[in-house]
Amino acid sequence: MSLGLLLITTVIFAGGSLVAGGVLYWKPSIEAENREETTAEGTIKKWGWKGGVEVQDYQGGTTVVSRKDVIDVWRDEERSKEYRNVLESGDVAAFKEFVKSAKTDNPDREEALRELMLMSLSGWTLSDAIAIHQQYLKEHPDGNFLAMAHQQLASLQAQAKKSDDALKTYGEMEKLLGKHKAYACFKAGEIHLNGGKFEDAQRKFAEAQKEAETVRDENLLVAALGFGGEALLRLKKNDEAKKNFETLFEKNTFKGIMTTDGNVARGIAHKGLGDLDGDTEAAYTHYQKASYWLGGNIREGQCVLRMMQIAEALSTKGEKWADRADKLRKIMQARWPELLKT
Repeated sequence: MSLGLLLITTVIFAGGSLVAGGVLYWKPSIEAENREETTAEGTIKKWGWKGGVEVQDYQGGTTVVSRKDVIDVWRDEERSKEYRNVLESGDVAAFKEFVKSAKTDNPDREEALRELMLMSLSGWTLSDAIAIHQQYLKEHPDGNFLAMAHQQLASLQAQAKKSDDALKTYGEMEKLLGKHKAYACFKAGEIHLNGGKFEDAQRKFAEAQKEAETVRDENLLVAALGFGGEALLRLKKNDEAKKNFETLFEKNTFKGIMTTDGNVARGIAHKGLGDLDGDTEAAYTHYQKASYWLGGNIREGQCVLRMMQIAEALSTKGEKWADRADKLRKIMQARWPELLKT
């Protein structure tokens, strides 16, 4: 299991009880880049988001892992017959009734709330979806699914145009440290960027970059560098923006699966470098690459428009550029005619 592929750590644990299970965690090392993932299995004696995890192995030894080093925790425990019936039904009403009737400290009840939070993402009103997440966080302030609840709640609040609420939720998510802090900082930066608060955006992207480097999450690192570079461009800090974009390509080995944010960040970086290079062949190449990564939205059209303009500017250098300019104009007329009027 790679930490770089874990966006949310899913943890199932009956708070306060001793259960068989284990923990996947970063083995401490003086040099962060030399850290290794390792596992401790046995009896989970303690677990909490605000503390850490303590596992007693089968030989009687104890492993204590601080919260910042925990990657995943799991348990091996039978669910109650009543809850198994609810799971088999898959019925929203059955889950709600179970949550209503079960005791708050029942681990099956907490898992039922988790299922309701997941169900709420499809087909529920935003207000109802937000409410079930808020219920979970109120009843389980140190719960097993805290990271998931915060991430989904903040996303729902952003969809509901409640940016201040979303920022507050991401602020709480930052307290979970590690990968969760990196993700929360990045998403907060996005909200600030979309709201035109470029100083705040750049600050949060810088925090996300630092945390992503610590936990070695390439996706988040690439995303933070790309979006952070865009914020710097908006602040007219061109040299710093260029450094961000160039660092992105130095850090990004393009191994594994990239997230949507990571792919968009590549496009932002190429577009940003194109914006800084003027009407040059180098800029044309950057816009060409950016149009690929930004495909499917208006930014792709903006890149193709700049490619057309550069080709027109370079048409005196040969027929190749004149032909490209003509073909690109036809593409613009067919797909983004409104951009030709600007």
